[in-house]
Amino acid sequence: MPPGKYYLFVHDRVDGPYSVPEIHGKYGAIAPETLVCLGSDYAEGNQQRWRRADETEGLAACIKKDISERLPLYGKKTGRRRLEILATDDDANIRALLWSMLADAGHNVDFARDGEEVFKRMVSKRYDLLILDVNMPAMNGYKVSELIHERLPNPPKVVIFTGRAIEQEKAQFMCSGADAILNKGTGNEKLLETIEALFEKEGRAPAATVPAASPQP
Repeated sequence: MPPGKYYLFVHDRVDGPYSVPEIHGKYGAIAPETLVCLGSDYAEGNQQRWRRADETEGLAACIKKDISERLPLYGKKTGRRRLEILATDDDANIRALLWSMLADAGHNVDFARDGEEVFKRMVSKRYDLLILDVNMPAMNGYKVSELIHERLPNPPKVVIFTGRAIEQEKAQFMCSGADAILNKGTGNEKLLETIEALFEKEGRAPAATVPAASPQP
């Protein structure tokens, strides 16, 4: 990302990058939870408060990314394809950071705030991979994965994101049908390696952007 340029995370979509004057010209006043920089800094709305994101507890591992050498893996020259990914997290900062990492790796990324929205999005689009947060309102990530695997003949791959100790969640993970489980803050490289390994195993064809039968929660 060019120096001094920032991405806007607005209504679960990312726009940019823009300079600060461009942001103000395009959007005017912005709420603190709306504007997130996907680099080393972020801004909080029109109050012009800036700080280092690596000082934000819990996000340091996500920010410290070094994946530039991995980008050619997903380019046209290598024949590797983009994945259609649906990720969930109720934290706008984490959603923006996930978008940064996965988009930089060449993938298309959509977001859902909870399990109900996951099913709604799957009605109109077929995804290769779901990244599910365990702590979602109403229905946790394990339950979403379980329903998807029960009711879809060809479910997408599923990676579970948890903030708890993985050893304590082994039984839930195995019953959910998910393909992998990772701790939040495990680092960008580990997530990318996990995704790559899941799809290298079987060489799946890319997901078609057509409606897929969706399990109802």
